[in-house]
Amino acid sequence: MASASQSEATRSEAPFSATHGSSVAPDPIAVYAANIVKSYGTVRVLDDIGATLQRGSKTVICGPSGSGKSTFMRCLSGLEKRNAGTVRLLGRDVKPDGSSVRDFAGRVGMVFQSFNLFPHLTVLENLILAQTKVRKLSRRLAEEVAADYLNRVRMPGSEQRYPSQLSGGQQQRVAIARTLCMQPEIIFFDEPTSALDPEMVSEVLDIMTLLASSGITMVVVTHEMSFARRVADSVIFLDCGRIAEVSPPERFFSAPSNPRAAEFLGSLLGR
Repeated sequence: MASASQSEATRSEAPFSATHGSSVAPDPIAVYAANIVKSYGTVRVLDDIGATLQRGSKTVICGPSGSGKSTFMRCLSGLEKRNAGTVRLLGRDVKPDGSSVRDFAGRVGMVFQSFNLFPHLTVLENLILAQTKVRKLSRRLAEEVAADYLNRVRMPGSEQRYPSQLSGGQQQRVAIARTLCMQPEIIFFDEPTSALDPEMVSEVLDIMTLLASSGITMVVVTHEMSFARRVADSVIFLDCGRIAEVSPPERFFSAPSNPRAAEFLGSLLGR
């Protein structure tokens, strides 16, 4: 469940499986944030907001364009500088100046809407680069891990292809496989289907749905309400930089308490 406030390689027969790098019991809180403020010049994008996300939870952040949802997620992940507020990620403080990113290398994954694959590298090289540099795996083992996760995202045999030879949906599945190769404890998805043609959206959402069943913590910014309804434990609705509603999906979609949330759903679902 989520709550929010204003103030070497592991194998499994399952498509995906959550992994842990320590025998010590982890903090049950994956993400804690309070009183987050983010401004661009005189424009306050996030206005004193926060959230508490449990390990293993599946949280969808949604809202109209310009509501601050991607900025909020980037603050939670440590990618974005913030003006004020507290963020703790996997039990460690996230510095407000954005310099903590390296502290979470390998433990926190990010999937972007623009894929961010290196165009001059093959699929295989894209997948093994961070494994050998950050996880310090041998190339042989990194290649085995890459092949395993490419198979899991339904991209077997694509190792020697370049990103330009793949469709948008295929590139996003490779990007997800690249993130999974690092065996992170939490993955942030920033509108992962927004840059895709409509017919390619379902193939990425299918992979994300399988991933959600693995127990890994997921935070997803998306307008794909069918995915949110099916997968999320909790939905956070932002409007004008403030959290307007936090609800389980069954309540959010059937009887949202906030008028702006109801209006937003109506515009998307044709109510």
